[in-house]
Amino acid sequence: MTIEPELLMAYADDALDPLTTKRVERAIAADPTLAEEVARHRRLKAKLGAAYAPIADDPVPDRLAAMLT
Repeated sequence: MTIEPELLMAYADDALDPLTTKRVERAIAADPTLAEEVARHRRLKAKLGAAYAPIADDPVPDRLAAMLT
């Protein structure tokens, strides 16, 4: 079974519906390379999350918030 890279990334992000999740999990069980790829995506997500968390926690400047209203 071929799993597209985008589908594997969505799986790593827990962004798939239950049926597709099961399909990807079966493919991962059959191919350890896919499991490593998912682990790599999750490590990258954690690294980026840690790097940008301080920025995401900053309040939105008033001048930018005004543009949204």
